[in-house]
This record gives sequence, structure tokens and C-alpha cells, in this order.
Amino acid sequence: MVCFSKWTRKNYAIYNSLGKVIKICVLVDTLTVAASQAKCSTLIESAEIADSVTVEEVTVSSDRVTSNFSQLIVPVAIVKSDDFAAAPQQNLIDALEYTAQVDIRQRGLLGVQSDLSIRGGTTDQNAIILNKINITDPQTGHNNFTLPVDIDDVERVEIIVGQTGRASGVAALSGALCFFTPTDTTDRYKVTVLNGANGLYKIAATASVNNSKVNNFLAASVSHSDGYTDNTDFDIHNLFYRGVLAIGKSNINAQAGYTEKHFGSNGFYSLSYPDQYEENESWLASLGTDINFGPEISVNAYWRRLNDYYVLKRSNPAFYQNYHQTDAFGANLQASFVTDWGTTTFGLENRTEKIKSTRLGHVTGKQVEVKDCDSIFYDHFYDRNFTTVSANHKFVAQHFAVSAGGVVLIDDGVNFYPGIDATYMISNSLCTFASANAAFRQPTFTDLFYQSPKNVGNENLKSEEVTTYEVGFKADKRLFNARAAVYFKQGRNIIDWARLTGEELYVAQNVTEVNTFGQEFDVTVKPASLFKQKYLVISELKCGYSHIGIQKSTGDYESLYALDHLRHKLTASATLRSVGGFEANVRLVYQHRNGSYDVVNPETKQVDAQPYKGFATIDAGISHRGKYVTQFVEATNIGNSKSFDFSGLELPGRWIKIGVKVDLTVAD
Repeated sequence: MVCFSKWTRKNYAIYNSLGKVIKICVLVDTLTVAASQAKCSTLIESAEIADSVTVEEVTVSSDRVTSNFSQLIVPVAIVKSDDFAAAPQQNLIDALEYTAQVDIRQRGLLGVQSDLSIRGGTTDQNAIILNKINITDPQTGHNNFTLPVDIDDVERVEIIVGQTGRASGVAALSGALCFFTPTDTTDRYKVTVLNGANGLYKIAATASVNNSKVNNFLAASVSHSDGYTDNTDFDIHNLFYRGVLAIGKSNINAQAGYTEKHFGSNGFYSLSYPDQYEENESWLASLGTDINFGPEISVNAYWRRLNDYYVLKRSNPAFYQNYHQTDAFGANLQASFVTDWGTTTFGLENRTEKIKSTRLGHVTGKQVEVKDCDSIFYDHFYDRNFTTVSANHKFVAQHFAVSAGGVVLIDDGVNFYPGIDATYMISNSLCTFASANAAFRQPTFTDLFYQSPKNVGNENLKSEEVTTYEVGFKADKRLFNARAAVYFKQGRNIIDWARLTGEELYVAQNVTEVNTFGQEFDVTVKPASLFKQKYLVISELKCGYSHIGIQKSTGDYESLYALDHLRHKLTASATLRSVGGFEANVRLVYQHRNGSYDVVNPETKQVDAQPYKGFATIDAGISHRGKYVTQFVEATNIGNSKSFDFSGLELPGRWIKIGVKVDLTVAD
């Protein structure tokens, strides 16, 4: 018998149990039906049920890191650790490129520097969340992926579009990537060693050490490459810890991380200077508690610092160099409770963002010496503080569920951004959904203060705003699952660098309206569940596609930036397994970007504009998995395709890597 305090004998009753503690004493067939409905609604559950398991007792609770977005009832894309393990990429950010919903624009591979775009938005219009903590960089979106975790350190990534503010109060115009680290209940130790062309090496280690009360996770990695072309070398070091202390149904949790990157940035920001160089150094820490005494309350305090050092000429730093130090710190509270009328959630966050810099901010006459730099001083300063208040209510009636609420932004004024989602369960394995959500994004410090011979920042900028409308469906069967959606984004007060005809300088201004119309789908087929082959099994086939069209209006203003969003993206993959522990993975990514990129003519030294051409890359990996040791070989861009994500920055050609993983799980 299965007993659930919040369930009824209805096929929609799974909604009522979300986020609750569920104890299963005996597994019966009705649980399979419930699991199917949970997958269809795609509300973030704390555990999945496999095709065939033996269970004595299972507790699904907030001991694991649950999502900020558990109140949403529209599908959320999730990339799991199994997907990362199968990817022929040993870097977290590069592996996300295989997801059709996101555009990872890379200046340097293997975690050096990448820009995230979700549904045609800019890199500044997204949020990065680590274990429910907002670690988005306020200076520039270029630094958002300065993360202390890597591919072996992440249990899952949730890709949220449109509803971030209402669900958690986070300021994100286009969406968010939410990273969650593992919470193994048994002791587990992993080591990965990787070697490859272009002087590449990587050593990574993780350890999960646990007892009945405390869960500890520790990760460290170091990676290096001489570069695939001139001035693309890099060194990256990561260190991360997360601990959870269980106290009855509640817990106290803490995390801390450190990241250091040194890299040659060949033409990253200007093709006229191929000898650029950059260093990033980041710290983060958070302390929180999850309390469950009927109502569920989560309280967190956090801090993140990033030091950014940039040189225009690596061989002559004094020619032009910038030093920036940004701090973001704050506290948040989220509370939810269940009544006969549904589940209500309230959120409150206060956040302070500060910068001291040699370029960005106000000149106050104050000077602070840059650490380890003689006679170099921070002399520009700026800080801001804002509060967000969010509320949401989820109601279920038979086959129908609706979630509605909003977020209030309190800074220099008060602004309200509402939203609503609805889902209808056609059957246990098929649902339709629709949503309308408003969102906002505050200007970065670069938007406010950046100065160059062509550009002038504007500290009077307002927040960008967008309303997203979306409809779609999701199907989840034993043999396959599929999702399709159509959306329209209406952007207002979008920040652009623009000027009136006859003016010389481009000024950051809220003068642009951007309308985005897109379609996307993804499907996964699992032939192995139908065809039982003895020697070779096609375990999984995946395909995803995204199309984006954007219309931009600046009125009488001339815009500096052309529309260079990813118009078409197609992804396809196949996973094959055979006897003896062998596995092969093949991934195809096709991209066709709108707009043009700059090419320097080697004879005239003039910069010519060339339209982006569509290109496809094929990556593949072969591995042999033993009880404790896995050997692997992977090759990216096997066809040696000529490809660009940014103007004039050609991405690497064929790159072959080999490695070994040791994975030890210690039984209780």
C-alpha cells in the first residue's frame, strides 16, 4: 500500500504532492502512473523512478538541492549528469552547446570565455544560479561563466526561460541557467585525467564524504593549454565545497568556491589588437537553512567577488590596462505553504552590487591601491542596492493546473512584473501548456560607465523589460519523450549603443524595441527499451531544433550592434552501447547565425564584413567502462569545419583528447 497525505485517487493528484516529503513502503503499479504524470508536467522532482528498481524505503525531500522554480508548471529543460557523462566534451560550458535551447557563443573553448544567449537574448540578459544562489556578474555577462564548478561537479542544469522573476525574484530578461552540485548519500571519490593536442591537460577530482547527519562535497580541478592558435593559451584552477547538516526535517547548508583564469584573448574585443590578455579571479560563499515545520522556509546569505584584469597589448601592459573588482552580496527568504486552495510561495531578496575600478564608476577623489600592483590605484567607484518581492500561487483542479504571481522590483522606483502559466493534462503522458510572463534586467556596470573613442556609457539607463508569450506541448512515453513550443517576446526599453544621424559617439540608451518570434522542439527516442540486442544497443537518439527571428526598431537612432543571433540551430546525437562496457557517442550541431562578422584583409589590413555562413560540427567519443576505471577518447570538430561564433574569431579545428576516469563508491 502507498500512502500520500496530499494525494487523492485522481490522475491529476500528482500536482498536490510536489515539494512534499513522500515515503514509499511498497512499490506498486500505481507509482508508475504517478511517475509518468510527474515527467509530463516537468515540475522539478527530487528523484526519478527508473524502469526497474528494488526499493525498501525511498524518501523524496529537500535533503537534495531543490529548485527555486518548483512552483512553475510549464516544462523546464534539464541537462543531467548522465547527459554530461555521455558528451564527447570534458568541459561543462562546452557540453551545454549540445542543447538546442541555448546559444553558447565561445571566444575560447574549454571554459576560457563564453557568452550565453537564451532565445535570442544578449549575454547580459541572463542569470546564473548555483545551488539556489544568484551569482550573476553585475559588471558584464562575459564574466558569468567564471564558475568554480566543472562537468564532474554538476548533478544537473535547469534551463529556465521567461519565468525567473516570478519564481525566485532573480532579474533575468531572457532566462537562467541553474547549476546543482551532487548530494550523494554514499561516500564517492572520482578522479579524471585528460590529455590532448595543443598542449592540453586537465586533472580533476571530487569527493563526497557523508554520514547520517552531514553531507560533504569537495571538488578541485586544474587545466592548461598552449592554445590552438596564437595567443589562445590558458590556465584555469577551480576549487569548490558544499556541506549540508541535517537537523530533523530541516538543514543548514554552506558552500564556498574559488576560480582563477589566465588566458590569451586573441582579438576577443578588437581584431586590431590580437595580443590581448585577461585574468579573472572569483570567490563566492553562502550560508543558508531550509526549515520544514509545515510551511517550508528557506533563508540564504551570500557573497561573490570577481577581480578582472585586462590588457590590450600583452607584450606591453602599460599601453592600456583595466582593473575591476566587483562584489555582489545579499540575503533572500522564500516561504511556501499548502492549503486546500493550492500552494502559495512568497520570496524576498535584498542585493547590493559594488565596483571599484580604474575605468568604471564615479571619480570621487578616493584612491585604493590594487593588490599586488605598485602605483596602480582604483579611482572609480559605484554601488547600488535593490530589493525584489515575489509571490506565486499554484492551483490544481482535476486535469488543469494554473500558476500565477509576480515580482516587484524596488530600486529608484517600484515596478511590477506579473506572470501566469497553465497546463492541461490530456492523458497521463501528454500535456499542453501556455504562459505569459513579464521580466526585467538591470543595466550592467559596463552599460552605465564604459568609455571608448566610439562609445559612452549612460548612468541614467532604466531596466530593460520584456513580455514572453508561449504555447506548447510535452509528451512522455516509455519509448520516447518530446517537447515543442512556439513563443513571442516583446522587448521594451532594450539597452542599445545608438546615435542620431550626424552624431559621432554611440551612447548606451533605452531606445530599442525588439520583437522575437521563435519555435523549438526536442525529441528523445530510447530504442533499447524496445529492441533487446545482445551485442550492440542503440541506447538513445536525440534531436533538437530552434529557429529565432528578431525584428529590431530604434526609431531615428542608428544602432551600433547588428542582429547576430542564432537563427537556426539543429542538434542530433546517438549513444550506442555494446558488451564489455564499450560506449560510443556521436553529436552533431548545425548553426546558422544572422548578421555578419569582420575579416581582416591580410594585404590591405582593412576590415571587411562577411555574412555568417551555416556550419556543422561533429564530435564523437568512445569509452570503455570497467567497475572502477573508464578510459575514453574524444574528438571535437572531426570534420575540421571552419566556424565562427564571434566576429573574426575562428574556433578550433579538429581536437583529439584522451583520458581516464576513476570512480570509487564506498558502500555503507
